[in-house]
Amino acid sequence: MDVKKLTIINVVLFVLVIVLFVLHFTSQTNESSKSENSTSVSNDGSVSNNILDSNGAKIAWANGDSVGKYYDLAIKMQKSLSEQQTTAEKALEDMYVKFEKKYNAFQKEAPILGNTELQMKQQELQQMQQNLAQEEQKLQVQLQQNAQMANLSYLDMTEEFMQEIGQRLGYDYVISYQLGGQVIYANPNHDITEQIIKELNQAYANLGEN
Repeated sequence: MDVKKLTIINVVLFVLVIVLFVLHFTSQTNESSKSENSTSVSNDGSVSNNILDSNGAKIAWANGDSVGKYYDLAIKMQKSLSEQQTTAEKALEDMYVKFEKKYNAFQKEAPILGNTELQMKQQELQQMQQNLAQEEQKLQVQLQQNAQMANLSYLDMTEEFMQEIGQRLGYDYVISYQLGGQVIYANPNHDITEQIIKELNQAYANLGEN
């Protein structure tokens, strides 16, 4: 009998949903009658290009996949969920190993067992198998709940960070660009991915210091 592995649906990938889908910041904008490019300078002196739409809103974009890969909060949560999954799989594997040993021993003993004892052994194995199925379902539900809670916490924290970052840098919108996403083209001149990652990591680090 093969030792069954725990199957978790979208737990480690969960791929932390990046809050950057389309973030609107409540900063003041200058009215403009047509689209134009502009350049903004952040507090740390770095220069980033942005685009002004027909209403004068400043727009930039960041690569959501890259943010999820290099954002410290995302890395920490993905690691935590991965460790939880590994622990759950190990616990379930140990249970299956015990069941397998019991099953193999029963196969050897079965020919010499009386009817009553044979039935008792069969019932015991059936109960163990039932317990395994229940435990697997319990672990799956627990991991999915943990992932959902982590995801909500991630979204809340990141949105709070981005609201402050977006306003401080002077953007009205920061759009998330991802391969296969709704945005099919993004001008590289308006890419602020590295800056967003740096700002998010700094905001998360500052939170830990408080």
